[in-house]
Amino acid sequence: MRNQLFKYSLTAFACAQIFNSAIVLGQEDNSGEQSASEKKVVITGSRIKQVDTEGVSPVKTIGQDDIQESSANNLSDLLKELSITHGGEGSFSTHASGALQADAPVGAAAVSLRGLGASSTLVLINGRRVAGSSFAFQSQNFIDINSIPLAAVERVEILPSGASAIYGADAVAGVVNLILKDSAVDNELRISYGNSEAKSDDTVKNLSLVWGMSTDSTDINMFVDYYDVNSLYDRDRDLTANSFDPSQQGIWPSFNGQFFDDIDYVEATCPDSLRFDDRAGFPISSFGEYCQYNQNAFLPTYPALESAAAGFFSTTNINPNLRWFNEVYFTTTESSANSTGAPFSNVEVPFDHPNMPTELATRFNDLWSDLGVPPEDFLLMWGRFANPRTLQVTNENFRIVTGLEGNWENWDWNSSLNYSQNKAEQRGIAGIVNVEKFESALYGELCADGSIGCTPGVDGLYFNPFNGGLDNDQEIFDLIEENVPRNGESKLLVVDFNITGDLAELENGSLSAAFGAEFRNEEVIDSPSPLATADPVSGEVPVYGFGSTGARAERDVFAVYSEFLIPLAENFELQLAGRYDDYSDFGGDFNPKVGFLYRATDDFLIRGSWNTSFRAPSLAQVGADTTLSSGALECGPEFLNNFCGGFGGTDGYLSEIYGNPDLQAEESEAFDIGVAINFSQDAYMTLDYWAFEHDNIVGIDNEELFRAALRGDVAVVAEGDLAVGEIGIETRNGAIGDPIEEIHLQLENLGIQETSGIDFTYTQHWNANESRWSLLLDGTYLLDYDRQRSKQAEVEPLEGTFRYPELILRAKLRWRNDDWSTSLTGYYVSSYDDDLEKYTDDELSAFGISRNRKIPAWLEWRLSVGYEINQDAHLRLSIDNLLDEDAPLAYGTSANVDHFNHDTMGRFFRLTYTQNF
Repeated sequence: MRNQLFKYSLTAFACAQIFNSAIVLGQEDNSGEQSASEKKVVITGSRIKQVDTEGVSPVKTIGQDDIQESSANNLSDLLKELSITHGGEGSFSTHASGALQADAPVGAAAVSLRGLGASSTLVLINGRRVAGSSFAFQSQNFIDINSIPLAAVERVEILPSGASAIYGADAVAGVVNLILKDSAVDNELRISYGNSEAKSDDTVKNLSLVWGMSTDSTDINMFVDYYDVNSLYDRDRDLTANSFDPSQQGIWPSFNGQFFDDIDYVEATCPDSLRFDDRAGFPISSFGEYCQYNQNAFLPTYPALESAAAGFFSTTNINPNLRWFNEVYFTTTESSANSTGAPFSNVEVPFDHPNMPTELATRFNDLWSDLGVPPEDFLLMWGRFANPRTLQVTNENFRIVTGLEGNWENWDWNSSLNYSQNKAEQRGIAGIVNVEKFESALYGELCADGSIGCTPGVDGLYFNPFNGGLDNDQEIFDLIEENVPRNGESKLLVVDFNITGDLAELENGSLSAAFGAEFRNEEVIDSPSPLATADPVSGEVPVYGFGSTGARAERDVFAVYSEFLIPLAENFELQLAGRYDDYSDFGGDFNPKVGFLYRATDDFLIRGSWNTSFRAPSLAQVGADTTLSSGALECGPEFLNNFCGGFGGTDGYLSEIYGNPDLQAEESEAFDIGVAINFSQDAYMTLDYWAFEHDNIVGIDNEELFRAALRGDVAVVAEGDLAVGEIGIETRNGAIGDPIEEIHLQLENLGIQETSGIDFTYTQHWNANESRWSLLLDGTYLLDYDRQRSKQAEVEPLEGTFRYPELILRAKLRWRNDDWSTSLTGYYVSSYDDDLEKYTDDELSAFGISRNRKIPAWLEWRLSVGYEINQDAHLRLSIDNLLDEDAPLAYGTSANVDHFNHDTMGRFFRLTYTQNF
């Protein structure tokens, strides 16, 4: 049925364009006949058309001036400059990409308001929904904003408070509404080139063409856009080249005997600076000797990304009271990213391996002789492969909207059919090693055609795991590595109708109302290769250190909503709104909103609102198979002397995360109140207090699993002894204190997160010496951010802690004079606590820092200079990080820098040429 509707919508669109052409040729000019209602506008946060753009809820707008002055090439770059998108790890860009299940899908980016999560922020295009990413981030569905070209965006309107009563139950944290260039504009060609001042090639190229035309009855707008950015690696910057927290599992493996797991040896060929073998300054770990691994040598800061997009928009006036509108766009993106070499653990290597180093064999023979035990046939080893795991992902996004809008007496109505889809293909193109082939190759049983079972020393091939695996020919890597495919598809079909107008004329003005209904069908299919999924019986994955979560889920949602704007007094308006959403898989829920707008004087207003939200578990959560991931336990005081065996740092592990049929919906309550003041015609200020209470958050709490193990509530067993679906922890020998190998846990409704803060803006314009000056100030001060990671855990105050800066501030000074325009922007992030729990006191002493260290505040300056060559040509130079300030050091992340709040690109130049014609 959905395929038929899609075909019908395409047919309707084609007919619409033929009809448009006929109207263009034959219709009289009725453009001057406008009803009074057409002079009103719809602002984000309300369905009611209003003359006044100041609503009961604060809306932040990024207009064309801001977009052009920014050095942003895509929406991710543009939105990360806002204070309301910071806090924790909610928003993410391509820096979070990688080959691991816990990483963001390669090349993807998402926006989160107030740090409440990308799945709690509703992203709209022209007020309508769009299909989400086929691949989830951990267990969250999200809208990939990299799939929406910035060239097509006229402005961005952001409602940073709950909006479920207006737009849908899942608008928990608010709405980001992307308004596209859907009317005729000047034809425009824009070319830009950017690069950093560093030695690495950080080239960014962008080419876009926008073409528009207008006739008596029809506006048409089209665009094409091409964007290409080179990768930046952590190794390309001195600040991030060598991790403060390198891994203890490296390409030179650690070896031990079958029955003496507390004694690990590492080869002498491991470089002295990396070999921790109890020499002075090189202490052993909880499991013995190891050869350190610097993951920053392989990880991308920003992976390579290439995208192309094209779109078409049209509006046709059929008659003065009826219009046909259409939107179509298509984008494709391709990106690749690396993760570290895949780790392997507890793997057998025969003691008589032909490449066994003499010095290593001697150490074990001496050990067995001292212990008086017979020599063993094989050793066990823990290490990783030299080749990084590399993924390549291609995304194709398609969207079509076709509909009618019109006027009936004093009512405006709108109805549309909206279909969008995302198709994604992921391939593991390097570093994904087959377990069975690798283990066979260690015994010389790998055949030249990639099969197994050949005879060692005759026709069988050996893999040499010694000397960092560097002595193997590429041919053997080609035999043991797999090209692991994964395909996904996300679809969204929406049919909606809304009508707005005046119900009655009251003493203090018109009683305005909006009514609407919406039906939507959502579907997600994520089909990874069996090579990357867990065997349903054994729970094992056929490849090392790589897994994908399959998902298949579909739901229908029906909603009805209404909104009223009631003038209770000449200067007091009350907004009442309510929406009922019925989910085919989670039942229904009603969410109300109450807001007010009080104009004390023409220059002073007070506004406020209260609303609730209800977010059903995402399709990726309700339809997920087993999620294969990895993590690390921070060996702070709580776990230092039990699971960590008295050693600091982190203890890494693999994980299996299972779905939960008993998941409940998340719920939220939001409140805001604020003032807006006009000091003069050229001076304007807003001050808004906001608060959220978010309950029943769906996720996992790894640390609580370890606490439960200490209480005896979950099993701690030897590696491989947990059954599929069984919750618990596997350690090397099955005892608390042994190195952690794997954990099993499930999605659950966690505790609560409560956050509040203050948003403020100030705008000042003035004229001086025939120039126009502007000062624009906006920021957010985080008052509280309390999180309960699970229902059993204590509530943690997070404001001012790692990744939760209390103050984000942006100040812009803008100057314009004839052909020149300049803006200078200061972007400030306040200091916040470093995350040092995993380090011992001795390690902190070696770093020369205290346990209560704070990551310093950061101030970055950005300069934009524009020159109008002539009426139709414009040149602009933008410089990010004008003073080339290094990002502050952060010991709490292996990258040495908190990429969520700071940037390591350095001074970056971008030159843009715009030609109108």
